[in-house]
Amino acid sequence: MTDWRTALRKTDPGAHAQLTNEDAQAMRRAVLSAVPPQAPRSRAWLQPLLLAATVALMIATGAAAGHRASLESTGGSIEATAEATAASDVPETRQLQFATPGGTRIIWTFNSALNLNESMP
Repeated sequence: MTDWRTALRKTDPGAHAQLTNEDAQAMRRAVLSAVPPQAPRSRAWLQPLLLAATVALMIATGAAAGHRASLESTGGSIEATAEATAASDVPETRQLQFATPGGTRIIWTFNSALNLNESMP
């Protein structure tokens, strides 16, 4: 039993025929004429614009996250800063929350004044 490559080579009617230069050029012209002409790149400015917009969005997101984190650490609003400074002897409690796509929520509560030698009330 022969493999498929050998079988194809044995039955190829044009295996030993040579194309003339004119025939090869005619075939090349036919193939190239079937390809549609490419439109010139009129949107060359789009890629740098998208890159600049992405960078600006990343900077704005980072600034907003930093601002939100600073507000949360003071009690959640700008008005709460006076209360937070007045009640500085109260230990700060922070939370870390996770939510899974299935609906499970995990909440860790961190108490900065936690002493492992004391019992919790």
